Order: sequence, then C-alpha cells, then structure tokens
Amino acid sequence: MKYSKEALSIDKQIELLQKRELSIGCLIRAEKYLQNVSYYRLSGYMFHLQTKTGDTKFLAGTTFEDIINLYTFDKNLRRIFLEYLERIEVSFRTKIINTYSNQYGFYWYNNDSYFLNKNELRDEKEEILGYQNYVLDSIRVSLKDPKEQFLRAFKLKYTSEILPPENMSFEVLSFGKLIKLYTCLKNDEYKNSIAKNFKLPNGKSLVNWLLFLNDVRNVCAHHSRLWNRKFTANKLSFPSRDKHKIMGNIPEKANSNVYGAIIAINNLLNTFNISNSFTDKIEELVKTHQIKVSNLGFPEDWEKRAPWKIEYLS
Repeated sequence: MKYSKEALSIDKQIELLQKRELSIGCLIRAEKYLQNVSYYRLSGYMFHLQTKTGDTKFLAGTTFEDIINLYTFDKNLRRIFLEYLERIEVSFRTKIINTYSNQYGFYWYNNDSYFLNKNELRDEKEEILGYQNYVLDSIRVSLKDPKEQFLRAFKLKYTSEILPPENMSFEVLSFGKLIKLYTCLKNDEYKNSIAKNFKLPNGKSLVNWLLFLNDVRNVCAHHSRLWNRKFTANKLSFPSRDKHKIMGNIPEKANSNVYGAIIAINNLLNTFNISNSFTDKIEELVKTHQIKVSNLGFPEDWEKRAPWKIEYLS
C-alpha cells in the first residue's frame, strides 16, 4: 500500500480540524502552533480525544486548548524527567569511578581481567561481547580529536598515552555506553556494591533498571512523546524479595509505562538524595494541567498507595 496523503497548508489543516468538530477559539493561536510545532506532532495528543468509529471526529466539547494543554504538560514532564535522570546518571558514573579506581587505579578499564570473558557472557546479549570495540574505541576517538578542554590538555601534556585515565574518559561516555561497560564487569563484590548502594540486590537488577531509564531518557532527550508511552524494549523488573521489595501499588503494566519510570527514578534518587522534590514536581504538574493520570499508568488508588506515598507516610 502506497502512502497517498498530500501535504496541507496551515489553513487547510485548521479546516480539517474544524471539519472533525474540534472547537478552535483563537485561530491565530492555532496557526502559530501549527507553524512551529507541526500537525503530526500534535496528532499524538489528539487520538484519545477522537471517536473510535473511524471518522476521527473529536468528542463533543473538545477544544484546541485541550490538545495544547496536554502537549505543554508532556513538554514539562520531559524536562522534569531529564533533570532527575541526569542526577542518577552522574551518581552512577561517579560510583563506578570511585569504586574501581580506588581498587585498581585509573587504567583498570583497559584490563580484560576485570570483565566477564566470552564463556561467562554466554547468557547475556551477544552485542556486549564487543564492549572493547564499543566502549574503548569510543574513548580512543575522544582523545584522538578531543572536544573537551580537559582532554585537550591531557593529550598535550601526556603525549605517550593512547587512553585518558578513567576519571576523565568516563566523563565523555554516553549513559548507554556506561551501562554497557558496567554490564560487562565481572559479577564480583565491587560490581554488586554499586547496585547495593542504589538499594538493588545485584548488578543484573541495576542494569535492568538503567537500561529502562536510558530508553526513557532517550525519549525525553529527543523531544518525543512521553505521555501515554509504552516502553517495550527493556521492561522493568521490580525486586520481589522482602529485603528489596518496594511497598505500594505497582500494577503489572508498571514495568513499561511512565508510572513505573517514576517509581524507579524516585527509588534511585532516594538512595543519595532523600530530600529531592522529583515526585512533588510531578504531582504539581499533573494538578496544574488537570491530567488524567490513568494515561500515565497510574492506578486509581495512587494518591494513597503509590510507592512514593507509602514511603512518605511511613
């Protein structure tokens, strides 16, 4: 089947919305949004406001402001997520640097003996077998043509080194590559100590959470729709044993939605900043925009039994 839809002018886009019985109070405002945000991007915030009969008409009483309100909510939601995901990423990066450099020096990451070998990795995803090509080559490239001032200074002074020390090199690794490297570490006391610092049972659990949150971060960083999003590539696995079990209502589908992401982010944040205001900002944003939270995966009793509420009340 070939795609046969034709591009529409802004005026025609507005005509189409009105034909579908969307109430547009201010045409100038609608034109401004359609000129700068695009019809297709906004359409992601329309579908739940339209009938399911195939004629794509809007539900009675639906306004263009309803769509913009949801779009603005989602934009601000992504900002909050990025702010606190950055804190988790920096903390994770720092814990690896401190844990391993204190034990093995700044160049430990170039030593195969601290990583799982091919046989030990047989139950893992195949792509992590090439961690040296994926991670170390990335670090070599960063030193070959350094963009950061601290790497330029290092290269100028230490001319015989082909790799920078860990405390420098890990600062230029992406979150995804850092997770990849941590995944490949031997499952020993040092790797697991980092997970336990985040109050997770082991390295495997921490990798699961970080892979999921990296997917969330990528959605936010690329300005994609976070509201009503389902994450299927890397689903969350919540600890089941009493020592690490999270109290509160965690529906099965929380392993792949925004509600689950909020739980994971909040739990990780609380391990190093118990006074953070992450969930307060989320709740205030929901209240300000009067959002139907079921589209974020929130259960009906979330105000009493969301994990961050249980923790707060206790």
